[in-house]
Amino acid sequence: MGGFESLPNPVPAAQMVYDHVARAIAPSFTGAANSFPATVNTGETHTITATFIIPASWDETKIHIVGLLFNPQGKIDNAGKATITEAVANGFVAGTDVTAGLSDLDQIDDLVQVYPNPATTTVSVSLQIKEQSEVSISVTDIAGKEISGKNYGQLNGASVITINTSNTPAGVYFVNVKMNNAVTQKKVIIQ
Repeated sequence: MGGFESLPNPVPAAQMVYDHVARAIAPSFTGAANSFPATVNTGETHTITATFIIPASWDETKIHIVGLLFNPQGKIDNAGKATITEAVANGFVAGTDVTAGLSDLDQIDDLVQVYPNPATTTVSVSLQIKEQSEVSISVTDIAGKEISGKNYGQLNGASVITINTSNTPAGVYFVNVKMNNAVTQKKVIIQ
């Protein structure tokens, strides 16, 4: 546990260390439906390309690309990771394109607050949006199963969206906020 077991529960934000953080998920947290044929034969190759615009302030040598292959039931069948350099050296090839923009991600984490945490009957999602954006919010369990989701359309400025959690079993969940092509995820505990 690296010493976290001796800290209070939940661990205060000032004492948390985030070594591995997903900055963008393309095309979505649940993947791309029908991105592979129903039947895949041994030896066949199927390629999907995700395009990201990395902010100049980010260190490319600290970035890993993580690929996940979900089966039709939503479980991960296979996964792999590579640095950008490794991906290029191992024969990166273009395929069917899915897009995700990172240009707004320097600000998106700061634009989204989720409270109270832990929560009981409701979770509030506070948004401070600098320019009109298409906003959708979903709640997923720790296994990635979507509990609820809604597209809120075009929003701008300050908004507070309340999500009813009164019938949600106690546990750890993730509030996924998508603004245009940028995605951020906040962990919330339901008691």
